[in-house]
Amino acid sequence: QDILGEDPWEEVSWKAAGDQIWEAVDELPEDFRMTISLCDIEELTYEEAAKAMDIPIGTVRSRLFRARRLLRAKLSHLSPVVS
Repeated sequence: QDILGEDPWEEVSWKAAGDQIWEAVDELPEDFRMTISLCDIEELTYEEAAKAMDIPIGTVRSRLFRARRLLRAKLSHLSPVVS
């Protein structure tokens, strides 16, 4: 059995949401997109991301906070899928 269940419309809905999430990530400013990519997609620690981008860890945290806030605003119409 599929993780999403047997409802094909549910699967289409999740795929559409995923596509919209990737589009929203692509629309972020480069610094935010890179931070989201390293921390949330590649799952690097804040310390590892800071080293990779050659920036202070506080800047990583700040960019990640702002990037996530922008994504939430862009994707609020998907709720409750994205919250």
